[in-house]
Amino acid sequence: MHQDLKSYNWAPQSPRHRSTRRIIMGKDLNNASNLFGGIALAWIDEAALIFATELMDNHKCVTKYISEIEFLTASILGDVIEIRVALIKTGKTSLTFSCEMFNVTKAVTCLSIDKMTFVSLNWQNQPTPHRYYVEQLEQDEAQSEQDVSRSSAAKSQS
Repeated sequence: MHQDLKSYNWAPQSPRHRSTRRIIMGKDLNNASNLFGGIALAWIDEAALIFATELMDNHKCVTKYISEIEFLTASILGDVIEIRVALIKTGKTSLTFSCEMFNVTKAVTCLSIDKMTFVSLNWQNQPTPHRYYVEQLEQDEAQSEQDVSRSSAAKSQS
């Protein structure tokens, strides 16, 4: 499990974290009366995609990669689960998240995914730089300029 998603370290109010809740209904169960894994993955993919589109400011993005999925505990009819998504890496055209499904009813993590990567696409379905990356570049450039100014000022005072 990624360090940003450890239950004791969860920060849902952070701009790098999002969460949503679902209740497990009869239609979500498999033949063993547990939450069907495919349903759980669809919910996580949807929650992460929504977060990615918000950060990228682009509703045209796709799931590029999902790392190993670890099913930890079963969830059953009526359990309330929370899907937790944390931004862990920013690329020029992509964002990578760590995801967890936490069973609120039982207070246990039931599923974790270390990495899910989404890619921003342009109108021709080609990878394109996204807003979050551009904003990070601008912030980094502004910080660099401040650092240079401070360094120059410190040298001139010496």
